[in-house]
Amino acid sequence: MQPLVLKLGGNVGLDPAHVNLIATELKAVLAAGHEVTIVHGGGPQLDQAIAALGEAVTKVDGLRVTSPAAADVVLRVMDDIGAGLATQLRAQGLPATHLPARERAMHAVPKRLPNGDLQRVGTVTRFDGKAQHGHLLVVTPVGFDAVGPLNVNA
Repeated sequence: MQPLVLKLGGNVGLDPAHVNLIATELKAVLAAGHEVTIVHGGGPQLDQAIAALGEAVTKVDGLRVTSPAAADVVLRVMDDIGAGLATQLRAQGLPATHLPARERAMHAVPKRLPNGDLQRVGTVTRFDGKAQHGHLLVVTPVGFDAVGPLNVNA
């Protein structure tokens, strides 16, 4: 079977009804033999955490600009979201494992746009994680370069 990558927006993890619905669908996908990797977002949660830093939420071409100070906050918040989502999926009877950003499975380089500087935002160059047969892998969308964490805007 083909490996599947599912991108879930940050609002999904805020609503248990959405998680329940997704869990039902994922049970069927796993039963069909697919290896599933979930990459989650965290827009609403990041907006709140970045505002708490005293920074304005800025976007260029729809991508969040992530300052060096905000990059550490992104790392923490996104890891919390991933861990919480994996816990919610396990509560629904799914074999979900969270792959935190600090495991450094996601390698990235800074993303460059002609219309503006995204600062600590990256593009994934390599991913070392892999869902095991019959399991869900929940991945925190934060990569790393030689400087530190890069928000990869799942």
